[in-house]
Amino acid sequence: MSQCIFCQIQAGTLPASVVYQDEQAMVILDLFPIREAHCLVIPRQHESLLEGLDAAVTHRLMDLARRTIVAQKRAGLAVKAHNVVVNDGREANQHVPLSLIHISEPTRPRLIS
Repeated sequence: MSQCIFCQIQAGTLPASVVYQDEQAMVILDLFPIREAHCLVIPRQHESLLEGLDAAVTHRLMDLARRTIVAQKRAGLAVKAHNVVVNDGREANQHVPLSLIHISEPTRPRLIS
C-alpha cells in the first residue's frame, strides 16, 4: 500500500532508524516515542487488523517483540518493564491502518501491592 508510511519506510522511500529487519518484519525506533527505547515491530505483510495477518507472521512479530526487550536490557538501558501494545482498529486508538506492535517502557509504572 503506497500511501502507508510504514510501507514507504520498508520500500526505502522514507527514512527510519532501523534496529532489525528480515523478510517478514522490521523493528524501527518510533519517530514520536512516548518513552525511551520506544520501538515498533512492523510486518512486511500489510494488514490493517491483527486478524488479517498470517499466523507465521504474527508469531514472528511477537518473537521480535521479545527479542527487542531482551536487546534493550542487554544494552544497559534503564528500562525495568515494558508495555507490548497492539492498537487493533480505529476505535482502539490505531492511527495508521497497519497492524504493528509497540514496545515501550510504561508511561507510569504501577506497583500492585
